[in-house]
Amino acid sequence: MSLLTLLSIIFGISILSPKVHADTAQQQKVVQEANKYLGVPYVWGGNTPAGFDCSGLTQYVYSHAVNISLPRVTTAQEKVGSEVSLNSLQPGDLLFYGMRGNTTHVGIYIGNNKMIHAPQPGQNVTTVDIKYYYPDFARRILSSTPAPTPNNDGQKAGEQYVFRLYNPNAGQHVYMTSVYEATQTQKAGWTYEEKGGWVAPTTGSPVYRLYNKTSGEHYYTMSSYERDSLVKAGWNYEQVSFYSGGTVPVYCLFNPNAKGTQESHAYTVSSYEKDSLVSAGWRYEKIAFYALRTR
Repeated sequence: MSLLTLLSIIFGISILSPKVHADTAQQQKVVQEANKYLGVPYVWGGNTPAGFDCSGLTQYVYSHAVNISLPRVTTAQEKVGSEVSLNSLQPGDLLFYGMRGNTTHVGIYIGNNKMIHAPQPGQNVTTVDIKYYYPDFARRILSSTPAPTPNNDGQKAGEQYVFRLYNPNAGQHVYMTSVYEATQTQKAGWTYEEKGGWVAPTTGSPVYRLYNKTSGEHYYTMSSYERDSLVKAGWNYEQVSFYSGGTVPVYCLFNPNAKGTQESHAYTVSSYEKDSLVSAGWRYEKIAFYALRTR
C-alpha cells in the first residue's frame, strides 16, 4: 500500500485524480462544492440546495466554496473574471451558451471535458460531456496560480518547519514536520495552509501526536500522562510530532460544539485567529507549546 493511499485512509478523504492535483486549491474547492448538489432539482429562479437554476447554482457554489460573490443571471456572470480559450479550460471555469450579452445558460467546468450544470425544468443538476454540449465561450473566475506546496525554503540549522494542513471535507487540521508527509497529505486532498504553521526547534520538549480512529481527529500534547490516558481511552499514539522551545506561544482552542468528525481542538500562533475563534464560540484553553518563530 502506498503512503498516499494510507494517508487517504488515516485522514479520511478520498484521493483526488492526478489531473486535479495540478489545479489550485480554490479550483478543487469549487469542484468539490459543485459535486455536492448533483441530483438537486431544477427550479426556475432557484439559488439554494432546495432547487437551482443554472446561474443560481454557479452563484451558490462560488459563494460557499471560495467566498466569491457572483451576480445572479448569466448575462451578468459573463462579465466577471477573464475570458479563456475553450482549448485551455481549467476546473472552476464558467462555460456559457449563447451570444455574449444574450447568454441563456451557464455551467461549471470540472475537468476531463465534463461540466456540472442545472439543465432545465424537469431535470436535476447533473454532469455532461461538453463535446456533446459544446459551450460558446468561457470565463475564468479564479486565479490559475498554482497552490503553494510544503517546503523547507529558508529553514535554518536547529530549526524544523511545522506544516499545517486542513481537510475541507471533515473540517480538521493536522500538523507535521516531514515535507514528504505534508506533500502526500496535500495530494490526498488536504489544503496546505502556508501561513498557519510555525518554526519549531529540532530538540526540546517533545509534543506527542495522537489519533482518534473514531472521529479521525489528531490531538497534540506535551504531557506524557495525558498521552497515556488518551491511549487507554482508545486513541492511537502516533509519534513525537515536533518539539516545543522558544518564545512564540502556540495557542490551543477547544470547540464545545464539535460534532461528528469536526475537530474539537485547534492550534495557532496567530492571536488574531485565536480571538476570531473565541468570537465564533471556541474556548481558549492554554498555551499548548512554544515555537521559535512564525513563518
